Amino acid sequence: MRRAFGVAGSAGLLVLGAATSAYAADGSMETDDLFPGGKVTWTKYGDIITACDQDADGHAASVSVNYYKGGQYYGYSLTAGGNGTCKTRRASDGGVYNLPEGAMIKIEICLAKDNSNGVAVYTYCDTAYYDNNA
Repeated sequence: MRRAFGVAGSAGLLVLGAATSAYAADGSMETDDLFPGGKVTWTKYGDIITACDQDADGHAASVSVNYYKGGQYYGYSLTAGGNGTCKTRRASDGGVYNLPEGAMIKIEICLAKDNSNGVAVYTYCDTAYYDNNA
C-alpha cells in the first residue's frame, strides 16, 4: 500500500509541476534591504519584465533593463511606486521592449526616493544577467 501511494503522489507532483511551469517567471530578484521593498521578475518568452513595490516604505521599486547590440547600448527603466503596485513591459510593446534574441540582458533593481532637491537617490540595488536565447 505504501508503494502505491508513493507512485501516485509522485505522479501528482509531476503533473502539477508541468502545469505551472509554463506560467512561471524565468527569474526574479529583490532589493537588498532587510525587508525587500522591491521585486523584479522576468520571463524570456515574450520578454516580460515586471517591477513591483512590495513595501509601504516611501521608496519606489526602480528597475533598469540594458543590453548591447550592434555596437550600441540600449535599455529602459520601469518604476513602481506605492505598496502593491507593479509595472510591466513586454516585447509586444515594441521598440526597446522587444529584447533581441541571443543578447545578454542586464537587470538591476533598486529602491528609489527623491532627495530634497528632487533628484532620485538609488539604494539597496541588486543586479542579474541572463542570456536571452531563443
